[in-house]
Amino acid sequence: MWASLNRLILLLAILLPLAGPAAGQPLPLARADEEELPGHPAGPDSGVDLDLLQRLQRETAEIRGIAPERAIPVNVVNQADLAAFVKSHAATDTPEAAERARNSNGWRLLVLLGLVKASQDPGAIGEEVVTQNVAGLYFPNLKAMLIITPGRVDSFGPFQQVTFVHEFTHALQDQRYNLSTVFGGDPGADGANEDQAQAIRALVEGDAQLSASLWTQAHLTAEDFRRAAAAQAPGAGSADEDEDEDEDEDEDEEDGRPSLPNFIRLSQAGKYGDGQRFVTTAYEQAGGYSGVDAAYADPPASTEQVMHPEKYWAHEAPLDVRLPDVAGALGGDWHELASGVLGELDLLQVLSEHVSPAAARTAAAGWGGGRCLLVEQDGRAAAVLKSAWDTERDAREFYDVYAHGLLTRFPEAQLAVANPSREALTDASAATELRIRGSEVLAVISFDRASAEALAAASGF
Repeated sequence: MWASLNRLILLLAILLPLAGPAAGQPLPLARADEEELPGHPAGPDSGVDLDLLQRLQRETAEIRGIAPERAIPVNVVNQADLAAFVKSHAATDTPEAAERARNSNGWRLLVLLGLVKASQDPGAIGEEVVTQNVAGLYFPNLKAMLIITPGRVDSFGPFQQVTFVHEFTHALQDQRYNLSTVFGGDPGADGANEDQAQAIRALVEGDAQLSASLWTQAHLTAEDFRRAAAAQAPGAGSADEDEDEDEDEDEDEEDGRPSLPNFIRLSQAGKYGDGQRFVTTAYEQAGGYSGVDAAYADPPASTEQVMHPEKYWAHEAPLDVRLPDVAGALGGDWHELASGVLGELDLLQVLSEHVSPAAARTAAAGWGGGRCLLVEQDGRAAAVLKSAWDTERDAREFYDVYAHGLLTRFPEAQLAVANPSREALTDASAATELRIRGSEVLAVISFDRASAEALAAASGF
């Protein structure tokens, strides 16, 4: 449901003019318009060996099995210059724009679910993602690449070379599959399945991760690999690497940078870690990239299929979970603001805020389908989450873990109701309803007790 907001946060911080690509020159000498991309074109002036880039392109194309057909402009920028560029192009650089970001449906939903704090700045988070947690970017609309270095522009060591292979794989994917078509239209549009969009993005990123991994094994020495690993950008690991997260957040706050919300870290882990495992399984089963290419022809339908690849090959399709017209049933001044698919990765992100990573992953497994609804009354927002599970046991496991998580999130709340099928909490500014019926679970987070109970009843529970 909030997958598009993960991308929106990034876009809030950096609005690149989306003009067409510059005229191509022989690989890799094509140049991007300097107003479209920060940094400098790769070449002697930026301390990058063009012979090295040509070799990296040849090796990547050979590994991936796609011959390049067009020149790809490559810019190199250091983090300091990128940060300055991002600030100068920020979408939240005025109080009015920042307020619009905070009042967006996606941000309000994140606040309701406890994934961000109302006091946090979406623009600052977006800048942090781009300038500190991204090592390279490929822009399908510009047909251009950006490689980010930690210090001097001419720092193009093993980590930047691995990043180049990853991003050049995206250029090859775009050439063969047209990434704009693969990703579909606006993920926030009515009827868009954002959970599937996340799954497809994991396929694309996992494909690039596999190419980079195979290239690393073939072309880096043990010392090069050590240097590349030491320079790895934060957030590119797997979801199981979050044990030191609180320590990392404290460090961020001490150096004046905003800490990244945990849901962004988990989203990155889903794209890169789970994505690579999914693609590697496809690669190994087919004995090569024909298995990966087949996944583009029949992409995963849910993040569940990426997180549990065996469910993809078992053709375990997600259930089409629906909610009634809740706002219409309540009448008066209730309004529906947004509705979307609630995937396994979404629920993992919600659970991980207040329970251990292992407990969250176990409880989210067994997901069958879900839907999330954002509604409003008199400017006060509420969220309704309905999930269907493979078995009643899976539903009970999720219910019990989420009940514990809500108690942790609202430690001062009064326990209004607590029985095997319903838990209700009430505190000064929020009220929750958690109900289970067979293999279905309903969760409501609202602004008072009466509205929470009314929303649960209007949802058919």
